[in-house]
Amino acid sequence: MAAGVVAGYFGSVLFSLLVARTDGHAATVWTANGFLAAGLILLPAAWRAPVAAICVVGQAAISLAVGDGLLRATLYPLVNLIESGLAAWLAVRFCGAHARRLSLRELMLLPIGAIIPAAIVGGLIGAAADAALGGQDLLADFAAWAAPGGFGMLIVTPALLLITRIRQYKEFHRSPLEVAAIALGLCGLAVSIFVARGMPLQFLVYPALTFVAFRLGPPGAAIAASVVGLVVLPLVVLNHGPASFAAAFAVADRGRLVELAVTSLLFTTLATAGALADQLRLRRMMIWRDQAARAARGRARRAEWLAAEALDAASARTRRDAASAA
Repeated sequence: MAAGVVAGYFGSVLFSLLVARTDGHAATVWTANGFLAAGLILLPAAWRAPVAAICVVGQAAISLAVGDGLLRATLYPLVNLIESGLAAWLAVRFCGAHARRLSLRELMLLPIGAIIPAAIVGGLIGAAADAALGGQDLLADFAAWAAPGGFGMLIVTPALLLITRIRQYKEFHRSPLEVAAIALGLCGLAVSIFVARGMPLQFLVYPALTFVAFRLGPPGAAIAASVVGLVVLPLVVLNHGPASFAAAFAVADRGRLVELAVTSLLFTTLATAGALADQLRLRRMMIWRDQAARAARGRARRAEWLAAEALDAASARTRRDAASAA
């Protein structure tokens, strides 16, 4: 798990700094904080500090390699660490992120109670750091920090939390062949929609993810929506897809628009899958309780029959004893 968190963090940082950076230091897409926040929630206490240190030092080295100054390469990873750490603490403290099985309530609390507040705090700290380094527009700096970090955590963190709990959703277990076919079909659909230059057909993703929610449940829905986001966002950065028609918007604004669409898609699909999972779990519990009640009634009837048999046997012995005495 630690290796996966570090690999995801480094891959996200490389993509954001080498591909998704628009002007100055701002990156349109920043999913790295989502990996780090999930790692701080899921990893044991002894692993959190080493993983966080590796991520901070690695991002600083990458920033220096792409030409950022020493101060930016030192301050920006620390801001990301504060934002991710705050999101992880809020998710555990107030949103039940350590629950054995994440219900619809915990899933809906995660963005409201943890990710959005952490993104706001991270945006304020990042804007203050930019101001100290000679930034000009505090509002623009705040948006440049808060939006990519918040959307990145919204897209990545729920999926990682649900991947580790996939065994808790037994009612949605499917064969590996079906899962692979659904994943490949969804990726092909997303790529075909966002590579095409013709009519915008992005609405076709919604019924596809609804189908995934019914077949694979919350873990599959979260993973599928995150995969769609991770496929679509690079294409948008490269000026593909329906967002490229919005010529009046800057590249960063188009990226945030698509991030907002992916986030709404993710949580709409999660709401559907979570409600279905809760309904199936309740149905399974009712069936189990009915079976238990029937078994208890059967044991009671058997115990009553055995007691009647014992009483009859005792009565027969008493009659035999009375006859012998007479």
